[in-house]
Amino acid sequence: MIQVEAGFKIKESKEEAEQILLKNGFINTYKTHTRDIYFGKDVDFRDMDEEGIKNSLIRLRNFERFENMKLFDSEMPDIITLDFKTMLEYLQKLFSQGYDVVFDTRKSDWIYKKGECYHQLQDINDIGLLDYVYNREIFDKGLDADEQFEELKRQMLALGFHLEYEQGVDKLRSLYNQKLMFSTNQIGLYSYQKK
Repeated sequence: MIQVEAGFKIKESKEEAEQILLKNGFINTYKTHTRDIYFGKDVDFRDMDEEGIKNSLIRLRNFERFENMKLFDSEMPDIITLDFKTMLEYLQKLFSQGYDVVFDTRKSDWIYKKGECYHQLQDINDIGLLDYVYNREIFDKGLDADEQFEELKRQMLALGFHLEYEQGVDKLRSLYNQKLMFSTNQIGLYSYQKK
């Protein structure tokens, strides 16, 4: 069954969004500043969805801190953590094989949880503040993808959020096209994360 995550662009500031979530019983479980660098070769994403773009790239995370760097590569069975020397060797290998930097993204993340519902506020450079909402409780209802999206949107409005758009924002498609791109599912899991 398809699971839906919606990345809504909200009109609230980060502080206002946090107050809405806290007032409704959500608890902040995680905060971080993240830098993701995506590598690819011979890429053309014009006809790809968010998930397809992610699956076609290799990603390094937390690169700017030079610690706890994680490597997301569909050719490897697991996500691995690299030390600085290993990361440099890996980058040299990528560049020698024709890979290049496709996206270099910076964002701040705050994750809030209540039951099986998660809100991930992401303030993404060149896009703005999004709320990625994912609610495991709706998967058991047997809803199709469109119904799940509508349920997530209804829940956002019931909490008191004001949405800038009727659909969710695809981060990587938006960065690639240099304008906001939309869909109703931004889950974007790598194929090896779906096991």
